[in-house]
Amino acid sequence: MERYRFLTRLVFCAVLCIMVTQWNYSIPQATGQPGPQEQPAVKKPKALVVYYSRTGNTRAIAESVREVLGADIQEIKDMKDRSGFFGYIGGMIDSKKNPITEISPKEVNIRDYDLIVIGSPGWGVKLTPAINTFIDRTDFTGKKVILFGVASARIQQKTLDEYSKVITSKGGKVIDTFIIKTLWLDRNEMKGEAKKISIKRASKWMQ
Repeated sequence: MERYRFLTRLVFCAVLCIMVTQWNYSIPQATGQPGPQEQPAVKKPKALVVYYSRTGNTRAIAESVREVLGADIQEIKDMKDRSGFFGYIGGMIDSKKNPITEISPKEVNIRDYDLIVIGSPGWGVKLTPAINTFIDRTDFTGKKVILFGVASARIQQKTLDEYSKVITSKGGKVIDTFIIKTLWLDRNEMKGEAKKISIKRASKWMQ
């Protein structure tokens, strides 16, 4: 009888050991690699909006783009007085004849960003000296770039195409451009237009 009980217990222990071993193997082991049901996290591109604004219109539009993309933002200031009517006329002349100006900051470090959004008023058929200087001083190697222009009426796509070629020659890849014409729009309507464009194109921009 005692022998029978001993054998019964021995068989029970053996079965229990087998069950525990199989259960351990059925649990996914931590290997540091994503399991079949896990997907590696997709890195979201880090974006920076760079802009110059004389009247505040381009600033408002840049802020709308920044909000949609969750981007950082950097204002470029022209150290030459561009205020008032004569400042505007002088800026128009400089944008064609003397497009390099003193800016603050003198250089913008874009190293930590994947996507650079550049915004400028259109002065005549050119962008502003401040943004022209920023582009001239910046190495865009490996960066995706979006370029937008803001003007009452005169700015044209060929203006953005011209600057896109310059950015490309400096190592960047211009993935999109857009224009917001401000004639008859108030500041809130300008921001609304910028937000609408940004929301519609954000998935493409942030790939």
